[in-house]
Amino acid sequence: MKKLLTLFPISVALVLFSCQKNKKQPPPAVAADYVKAVTMLERQPDSAFYYFNEVVSTSKDSLQIAKAYCNMGRIQSDAGDHYGAQESLTQSLKYLNEAEPQDYRCLASDYNELGITSTNLKQYNQALNYLNRSIHFANDSSFLISILSNKANVYRKKKQYSLALQFYREIAHATPPNGRSYAWLLTNMASTQWRDNPLYNPVGQLQKALQIRIKTKDVAGTNSSYAHLTDYYMSDRIDSAFFYAKKWYTIAEKIRSPEDELDALSSLIKLSPRNTNRYFAIYKHINDSLQTARNATKNQFALIRYEVQKNKADNLKLQRDNAEKGYQLSRQRFISLGISILLLGVSLIGWLWLKKRQERMRLEKEKAVQEREYNILKRVHDVVANGLYRLMKSVQNKDQLVRAALVNDLDQLYERSRTLSYDGLSSSTDRFQEEVSQLIRSFADEERRITIAGNEEELWKLTDSALQMVVLDTLLELMVNMDKHSQAKQVAVRFQNEDNQLRITYTDDGIGLPNNVKFGNGLISTGNRIQQFHGYITFDKRTTGGLQVLLSIPLP
Repeated sequence: MKKLLTLFPISVALVLFSCQKNKKQPPPAVAADYVKAVTMLERQPDSAFYYFNEVVSTSKDSLQIAKAYCNMGRIQSDAGDHYGAQESLTQSLKYLNEAEPQDYRCLASDYNELGITSTNLKQYNQALNYLNRSIHFANDSSFLISILSNKANVYRKKKQYSLALQFYREIAHATPPNGRSYAWLLTNMASTQWRDNPLYNPVGQLQKALQIRIKTKDVAGTNSSYAHLTDYYMSDRIDSAFFYAKKWYTIAEKIRSPEDELDALSSLIKLSPRNTNRYFAIYKHINDSLQTARNATKNQFALIRYEVQKNKADNLKLQRDNAEKGYQLSRQRFISLGISILLLGVSLIGWLWLKKRQERMRLEKEKAVQEREYNILKRVHDVVANGLYRLMKSVQNKDQLVRAALVNDLDQLYERSRTLSYDGLSSSTDRFQEEVSQLIRSFADEERRITIAGNEEELWKLTDSALQMVVLDTLLELMVNMDKHSQAKQVAVRFQNEDNQLRITYTDDGIGLPNNVKFGNGLISTGNRIQQFHGYITFDKRTTGGLQVLLSIPLP
């Protein structure tokens, strides 16, 4: 229901139009990608995102790049990736000039979408600032109505109902008393007036809007009407509320809106104590599926951007390599002659060095085993302490219905600490990719955005249980220290296999490391374990603020 009420019915089409129309003709190759993306926008948003990303990577037309970023932001917002949407929309603004009238449409669209994403993130004051900027650049009366409706909804969410009603009444002057737009306006005005004055009876207007929606076959609008009627009857007429809640759930299933299904099921759980277990089971299944789909979509958007940038860099490198090819060939012939002369001597020296190295590695492994046994008890403390801290952060950042997930996390922490107390090793898991993602994202909240790239199942198949344990402990230590000390708002973690080396890059925009920093026992212990795997960890305080940590370990 929340999503259905955010936008005025005509705004989606207007935003799409605003981000497409361009007086300048783009280069033919770029135009083909842009047109292809637009045709896929509604039915295949993932593919559309890919082609829009191709446009921003190859186009020389700043206005076309801005429009592509605008559409990418809308795709991410629809998929629930609101922070990613804000990033794309902000990128779009960088390519626009507020002094150029031809950029006004896209500027209005960008600020309107930023207002919507900020509303979804409950950043209401910021949303109002963005929507006011959108009004400043809006030069289309229909689009202006859409922006005003979004402002009204922000005030309603802030529970400033009298201000919301002022905007709804202003919109009413420009809305014919029929059709879907009128039904939308009638529903929101009646609901807002009731919330402003609990003695007000909105049923007549709600029923009138419902009949219009049924007559015009507005299925999504009908879903909204059933939701409002359920809310109104919830407090004193349980039987009527239950009647409309069932209709609400049925139509939410029909339009395949998992958010509305969850809201309807939440009402049914409250209204039908006898069927609580059945409705709750359905609720949990839909919620788990929705969260999995959203996480997969967010990772997919990040990977699309990463792959396009990587391909672009590879192409530039290939061009440089081809330019130097003639020079390299002659140089390689000269080097080959010298290598042939030295090959015999180097082979003999290499064999002797290898024998000594093997003996040294055997002694080092024996020493490592002894040191690991000595450190097991301290590691048990570190794992349990950091694990409990992570669980506390998870409880702070999740909704109320986290009991099952919390019990599962506690069980994992118990099993891990129990296993550590025996031999310091953890068993590998087929769900290690998900465990890594859950660990990192448990430290995200409304004020902190965390981005993950490269966390793929294929990468972790190359690791064993001992290496996975080092990765988890290191990530947990970094995230706990970040949460306690860094004051970071943006955190990024990237995983990659480079030359058979597992490379993990952690970056944040926090206060960085002081010049006289002294690492605690947790980081010292983690660094020692990484060295046992012949890897290394480096800390780099960036000159512009923040911290970058690089972890590199040879893959087994």
